[in-house]
Parts: sequence; C-alpha cells; structure tokens
Amino acid sequence: MSKRQVLIPLTAYERIHSRLESLPHEFEVICWSSSGVTHADGSAVAESDYQPQVAWIPIDLLFAVASTGMAASDFVLFAKDLVESRTVKWVQSCLAGADAPPLQKILSAGIRLSNSDSPNAGVAEYTMAAIMNVVHGWSERTDDQRNGHW
Repeated sequence: MSKRQVLIPLTAYERIHSRLESLPHEFEVICWSSSGVTHADGSAVAESDYQPQVAWIPIDLLFAVASTGMAASDFVLFAKDLVESRTVKWVQSCLAGADAPPLQKILSAGIRLSNSDSPNAGVAEYTMAAIMNVVHGWSERTDDQRNGHW
C-alpha cells in the first residue's frame, strides 16, 4: 500500500523538514509552490501519482514575503489547487476562523477543515492587559514607582 500524501507548501517544508524527517511517520510529503508540485527531494510528481489526501495551511502561506519566494496570492492559489485535486479530504489550517474566502471554497468543496484555536488565549490575555493598563492608569503608577511616590 502506498503512503498517504500530505500537501505542504515548499517554504514551510524547508523550515520543518529536519524535525519532520526525524520523526517516524507513514505519509509522503508533496511540496507545493506556485510553479509546481514536487516530492520532498525536489523531483517532479507525475500527474498520475499526484493524489494528496491531506493538506496543511501553515503561517508561512498567510504572511508570504518576497524573501521566502512566496507571494501574497499563494494562499489563494494553494487553496484552489488543493480543491481542484479532488483527492484532498482534510485540511489543517493555522487560522482560528474559517471565514477567509479560500477557506470557504475548501469547505464548499466538501473538504473537512480543522482550524486552530491556539491564538485565543494569548489574544484574551493581551486584551485584558491593555484594558487594565488604561483603566488602572499603569503608566502613572509606573511613573510614581520610578519617582518613589507611594
């Protein structure tokens, strides 16, 4: 039986490959870029062999910059390509929501989408700290402390 294929943007794979390869796994990484799809070793994937079942939308894809070789439109292109594959059954996204248009297209295609709730606690803590900073006048308190006014 052939290994399950996981579609990962090439720049993300380059960032994580050493950690990924050091772990036991039973899947084949297929690397996506706007110029094509390759195996992890860089060799081309034959069209008949291209059957990804799982895809990953990492943070690299959302905050693409020229220095990584990615463009802002790559998120849209990646989502389009994984929907058009007609073989992807599940996508893991780093986003907390599912309202981004590319994610809506994934859902509309009947692909299962898992997202991340990990930013929520950090956002809540930051928000509460910002509110307390304003309400309790922390900048004044800090000045008082610095000046020895208790």
